[in-house]
Amino acid sequence: MKTPTVAQPEYRADAHRNDTVDRALDRASPCEPKNDRVSQISDEFAYANRCRSFRGKFWDETYAPALAVYARLAHHRNERVMAHAGKGQRLLDVGCGFGDLLYHLRGRFAELHGVDPSIDMVQHARDNMEQRGVASNCSISQALGEKLPFEEDWFDTVLMTDAYEHIHPPQRDAALREVRRVLRPGGRFVIVTPSARAIHAWAFMDNMLTIPRQIKAGKGVHIFSTTPKAYCEIFCSKRELLGDLKAARIGVQAFERVGFYPAPERPGFWEPYLHKLRKRQQAYDCVARSCRWIERLGLLNQKMLVRCSRSTRDRR
Repeated sequence: MKTPTVAQPEYRADAHRNDTVDRALDRASPCEPKNDRVSQISDEFAYANRCRSFRGKFWDETYAPALAVYARLAHHRNERVMAHAGKGQRLLDVGCGFGDLLYHLRGRFAELHGVDPSIDMVQHARDNMEQRGVASNCSISQALGEKLPFEEDWFDTVLMTDAYEHIHPPQRDAALREVRRVLRPGGRFVIVTPSARAIHAWAFMDNMLTIPRQIKAGKGVHIFSTTPKAYCEIFCSKRELLGDLKAARIGVQAFERVGFYPAPERPGFWEPYLHKLRKRQQAYDCVARSCRWIERLGLLNQKMLVRCSRSTRDRR
C-alpha cells in the first residue's frame, strides 16, 4: 500500500520542464506542510551565513587554495560514493547539503531528488542546480530524514553522506527505516559518516600539537575535545553503524574507509605551514602526493562508507 502524500506546490527552477518529468516529480516529492519539528531542526542547522559566503559553490570548492590538500577529503568521498551509487531512474540524496553529489551523478539518473532539514541548505542547493543548468530534472525539498515525503519503493539509489551524525540518536532508526521504505527492492543505499574513533584520535593529536596556540589564545587548553558545534553532531563507531543498519533490516554489501584529513574537521595544526608551503609549489605538491598515498592505504581515513541494498525478496 502506498504511503499517503500531501499535494503542495514544489520548487520549479525551469518553467520549460517537459510534462513527463513534471508528473514524475510531482508524484515523487510533494513538500509536506511545515511543522514545529522541521522548523526546530532548520533553526538548529542555521547555515545562512555560511551559504551566503559560499554562494554558487559546492562544498569542495569552499577551501582556500592553500588548503587544497584538505579539499581531497570531499573529493575522495565523492569519488567513492559515485563508484558505489550505480545508475537508474531516480536518485535521492538525504541531507543533500550544497547539492554536490546530485550534480556529479546527473548523467546516471533521469530524476534527481534531494532533501535537507536546513532551509538555507535547500535554497543553496537549488541555486547551484539552477546556475549549472540541471534544475529541469532536479527537485530539492526541506524535509527530515526520519519523515521522507516520498512513496514506497520509489528510488533506485539513496545516498546519506555526512548526514547520519547530525540526526539525533533517538531518530536514527526511524531515518534508516524511511530509507528502506522509499528504496525499491534491489536498490542501493550508500551511507558515509565519520568514524568516532578516527575523529577523536585526530582531535587528540591536533590538540596536543596546538597546546602553545591554545595557551596564547587564552581560551583554555583542550586535549580530548573535538570542534564544538551549535547543532547535533554525534559520531558512531563501525560496530554501532553496522548494528543500526542491521536493526533497520538493511543489508550490508561493502565497507571501506574514505577521506584522509590530517586534522579533526578543521585545518588545525598544519594550516599555517600549508600557507607557507603554497609559495613553494614543488614542496606543496610533495605533501599533496603523500596525503593521497596515505588516503589509498585507508587505515588513517576518517570516514566510513557502507554500501547497502534492499533484498528483492524483502517483505515489509
